[in-house]
Amino acid sequence: MDFKTFSKGELNTFSKEMIITLYLQMSSSFQLISEQNQKIMEQNEQQTKQFMTEIANLREQIAILTNYRYGRKTEKTSDILEGQMVLELDGKPLLLNEVEWLADHSEDPEKTDEELLKEAKENAERRKRKKGVRAEDLKNAKVEVEEYRISEEKLNEIFPEGYKELGIKTSYRVEYEPAKLVVYEEHIHKYKSAKKNKYVYADRPKHLLSHSYLSPSLASKIWNDKYVNAIPIERICRGIGWLDVVMRPPTMSRWMSNLTDKYLMPLYGVMKKDILKARLIHADETPFICEEDHKKEGRTKNSKSYMWVYHTADQYGSPPIFIYEYRDNRRKENVEIFLKKYKGILMADGYEPYHTVARLSNGDIVVAGCWAH
Repeated sequence: MDFKTFSKGELNTFSKEMIITLYLQMSSSFQLISEQNQKIMEQNEQQTKQFMTEIANLREQIAILTNYRYGRKTEKTSDILEGQMVLELDGKPLLLNEVEWLADHSEDPEKTDEELLKEAKENAERRKRKKGVRAEDLKNAKVEVEEYRISEEKLNEIFPEGYKELGIKTSYRVEYEPAKLVVYEEHIHKYKSAKKNKYVYADRPKHLLSHSYLSPSLASKIWNDKYVNAIPIERICRGIGWLDVVMRPPTMSRWMSNLTDKYLMPLYGVMKKDILKARLIHADETPFICEEDHKKEGRTKNSKSYMWVYHTADQYGSPPIFIYEYRDNRRKENVEIFLKKYKGILMADGYEPYHTVARLSNGDIVVAGCWAH
């Protein structure tokens, strides 16, 4: 396309309307060029991403082919190259390659697997065991004593010349008893006065929740599985089902929620009341992942939730208390609400809400800097 270039003298001869027309044409051309440049940049960016993806795929294919071509093809663990998969931990063989590891470290490579394992066992038994380890491991366990004696008749047969007992050799055996559930059908007898309209029920153990067969022992088992061992409720129900009792996840979830409202929330109230009497409270907050929060209105998958932690100890005039408060945000209102009636020292890092709360407390709260920072 040919473009006409005008000199300064020619432009001076143009009318006002013609200059406006030329300006509008020029603006339109600049806009068109800008849009074309933007489109070219987007195409280049897309092509760059595509090239990077292809490069990553090629590198992966090269790594696979290299591993296939040069990878380990021996069963000897001593030939394992650095960076390749091994079934060892801290230099010790795991179960799946125990025999191979022993074979590599044996003086006689012709020994059978059984001979190698026997040799390893004998070596382990010859090693000096640290005294008191077994007693320390078993100190918290309930121990039942079993006595093993030889009958008088047998002893007289073995020692016709007579005998005396020299002492007792002590050893230990740990037996595993599979878990079991026992269902108790409670028959609560009811009694009525012969003459008055009065009746009573026989005493029975109180239930944790009304109209529920949940017992303290079963509740503690569920609490431990769910909140200590992090086992999902559905899997807990499945495990209990193997013990011939059907429990449904919604029912178990309601139990946990109702137990929290009835027993733990009052306990939380007492703990919070006591922690606010302490002379010093440690406070901090940390990001916490909760998928349910991402479903809330105005939230995205990158939105952060937080666990606020408050702690005090005996030396500050309170029992050792840790309180965890979950919130779906990091706003200062969280600190303001928790420390509303607090008077004392707040040990925290440089996050501004802690200092804002202290400034608004009219001197009731003094912030002590976090020594770790």
